[in-house]
Amino acid sequence: HGIRFHAPPAPQKSNYSYFHIFVEDEYPLKREELNEKLKSSGISGCRYFYPQISQFTMYGGLPSAKRAYLPWTNFVAQQVMWLPLYSNLVNIEVRRITNTIRSLVSLSPITV
Repeated sequence: HGIRFHAPPAPQKSNYSYFHIFVEDEYPLKREELNEKLKSSGISGCRYFYPQISQFTMYGGLPSAKRAYLPWTNFVAQQVMWLPLYSNLVNIEVRRITNTIRSLVSLSPITV
């Protein structure tokens, strides 16, 4: 449905310090729109890799900072955001976050 989760390749494991999602073109909202809708629902997500370091004033003029040289960086900077993840995040809050994302594109809520 246009939301993809990042899973580290084996044998690597996540340290669970962040929960990243990719907001892909198939999802009806752009990452910025999703982030704003989540904020208006009291859910604090964040655009990740924004702004790109290559766009900082001190680096922007460098030849190596040209968009043509950074296709993966540009791709990730347009799609990745993180969702709340903390030690006392309870299941009901996980469902609220998930169901908010689903409801924005008219998908049925998860009730489990």
